[in-house]
Amino acid sequence: MTGLLSGRTALVTGSSRGIGRAIGQRLAAEGATVVVTARSHQPTSSVRGGVAAALPGTIGETVSLIEAAGGRAIAVAADLENALQREQLITEVLDRTGRLDILVNNAGFADYSMVEHMSLQTFDRTIDHY
Repeated sequence: MTGLLSGRTALVTGSSRGIGRAIGQRLAAEGATVVVTARSHQPTSSVRGGVAAALPGTIGETVSLIEAAGGRAIAVAADLENALQREQLITEVLDRTGRLDILVNNAGFADYSMVEHMSLQTFDRTIDHY
């Protein structure tokens, strides 16, 4: 890669799997130190069609993949629906890396049900998720 992001720090929310993980890997491949975050260090449960199930992927796995490719990553668990944890996340990133240059707001919440069958509370949580 180009090393275009060498010396930069990136924070990628929702990076335990999927698009967030891929974004973190790419930023690291370009030289950034990547702080990966999700609600927990453990696999988390998600409701799909009214059924709760643990989803694969953890921020620790994302860090391992980045480090195995020669990059630098740090895992920090934070529930972004909690205002205090959002603030603490930024503080921890700055304490551990000294800077924050790139923010990718990838985290989200979804119940994976048809909107017409979704409760108003679930709909609001999906739309309002930080």
